[in-house]
Amino acid sequence: MLNIEQVAGDGVVTLNLSGRLDTSTSAQLKTELDPIWEAGDRNIILELSDLQYVSSAGLRVFLMSEKKCKANGKFMKLTGVSQTIREIFDIVGFSGLLTIE
Repeated sequence: MLNIEQVAGDGVVTLNLSGRLDTSTSAQLKTELDPIWEAGDRNIILELSDLQYVSSAGLRVFLMSEKKCKANGKFMKLTGVSQTIREIFDIVGFSGLLTIE
């Protein structure tokens, strides 16, 4: 199960993610991000403090979001990344591709 809380303001959309981002929930995150990408006028912050797990399907959504933001001249950053999730990013080589704070 994945819970997403969206907070928008000042050209930035923050999505607070909690639960598991996996094959069965990655489409939910993509659906939430689609209108933000289409508008192309906002930066994205993904707050991951309460994210317990991310699979390869979730990683694909993160990478897609990074690419779409850059194509629009915007940024995406990940905040509140736990040690466990950070290790996953390190193992797959995403730590150098994504902005992690």
